[in-house]
Order: sequence, then structure tokens, then C-alpha cells
Amino acid sequence: MNKWKALLGICGTFFSLQLWGFTTETATMMESPLNFGLDIHYSAVDYRNYAFTDADTNSQLGHAVHVAFEWLPVKSLGKLGIGFATAGVFGLSNVPLSGNRYASLNVLPLEGFLSYRAEYVHQQVLVPYVKAGASVLWVRQTSETGAEVPGTRAYYGRDLSLGLEICLSKIDPEASRKLDRSVGINSTYLVVEYTQSRSIGPAGSPNLSHDAYRAGLRFEL
Repeated sequence: MNKWKALLGICGTFFSLQLWGFTTETATMMESPLNFGLDIHYSAVDYRNYAFTDADTNSQLGHAVHVAFEWLPVKSLGKLGIGFATAGVFGLSNVPLSGNRYASLNVLPLEGFLSYRAEYVHQQVLVPYVKAGASVLWVRQTSETGAEVPGTRAYYGRDLSLGLEICLSKIDPEASRKLDRSVGINSTYLVVEYTQSRSIGPAGSPNLSHDAYRAGLRFEL
């Protein structure tokens, strides 16, 4: 009788191990592919080079909700991405100028870039990256106190970004797997980034050469 119990125990253990291996393999197979990246950041933007008038340059820090979307066609020896980005800029309203005047700056940016991430292991904990590209910003200056600039003008810039990602999925793998199964997000990162944009536009275009500091989240799908 004891022999039969021992045999049944061994069989049960064997099938349990097989089931565990099958479940693990299935979970791995069901992991969604890494084809795209979505970044949502808060951005502090310094447009200190912008001249509201001949005597007044910008003195206020701009803020933005920066959103970037990338396609990741190459994922061997790091990740190569092709993307575009835009932002909703705020915080540049009623800037005080000389002569008791005030003006607001409305900016609509559009950026295109290539990126490279030094990620050689899936869900690597720390991932440094670099981005390079170009941007166009449509600018309109409004005022009710005599400092309005009529029409919409364009700024053209070349951009260089350096950043660091911290893989949150590695910290809590079980939550990451649940997120992947429910909405297809493979990996989640905490991101900090510094961007430098310098003007390449023709003479007379608005000077929005600036530095930007960004922090937020990245989702890879």
C-alpha cells in the first residue's frame, strides 16, 4: 500500500512539474511583442532666447505635457526607434514686459527623431539612450496691451536628447505580466531626459532655441 502511495506521489509531482513548465512556457509565449513605444512626460521648457519685443526677452519658464510615439524596427544589439512627438505648452501667459505691457506665447511643436537605447537584455533595469532629430514649432504672440505680433510664425530646430530609463517591470514582474495580459503593455519605465534644441531657421524667424527637462513614463507594447 505504501508503495502505491509513493508511486502516486511521484506521478503527481511529475505532472505538477509538467503543468508548471507548460504554464510558464505559455506565459512566456503570450508575452506581447515589443514593436512600439509610448512616452508621456512632464517637460519644463526654457524659452529664454525668445524676444517678445526689441527690449524684452522671455523671463518665464514654460511647461508642457510631452507625448512621443515610436516604432521599434530593430531590437538586436540595442533598440533603434523612429518616432514623432508633440506637446501641449502652457505657463507662458501674461508675461510682464516693459511699458506696463503683457503678452502670451502660444506654441505648437512637432518633432521627428531617431533613437537608440542601450538595452541588451529584456527588461534591463537601467537603460541609457540618445535621440536626435528635428522640430518645427508654430508660434503666435498675443497681447491686449500693445505687444501683439500678428500672424503665426515658424521656428525650425535640430534636437539632441540624452536620457535614462528605469525598468519598473523588473521591480514587480507579476504586476508587469498582468498588465501585459490585460492591455498588451510589455514593459514600463520611469524616464528622465534632457533635450537641447537649437535654431536652424532663416534670419528673422523667432528664436525658440531652448533646453527642456523631462520626466515621466514610457510604455512599450
